[in-house]
Amino acid sequence: MACRPAPSPPRRTTPRPPAPRGAPFADPNLKLAVLEALASSGAIDLGTFEELSAHVHGAPLDYEEVGFSLQTKMRDYLVRYPLDQALLDQVTELWLDGGSEIYGLLYPSGAARPTISTSPPLTA
Repeated sequence: MACRPAPSPPRRTTPRPPAPRGAPFADPNLKLAVLEALASSGAIDLGTFEELSAHVHGAPLDYEEVGFSLQTKMRDYLVRYPLDQALLDQVTELWLDGGSEIYGLLYPSGAARPTISTSPPLTA
């Protein structure tokens, strides 16, 4: 019986994204859907709202202070997150219903959810 090596942990998502908004897609919402798929499959680790806000803002956001509004700096970080073809090749399914977990990283309450439109195929 052969032993398989343990799977490597997901990539931690703390790079400073140099990518243009939404790249490699024209639609930033499609980019969010792809990030959701990669996070759900374990290919990347976006962390929790608190972890992502600490990375983007330098300190965790206080729910009492930010309320239920869209966190634009966190959205801008995610839509510029660098994606290469190797990551895109790992995406096998997208759910474009606007109810994805990734929106919990953009809205502290997770209450507001935008509509996601469709775009061209996943290529870099």
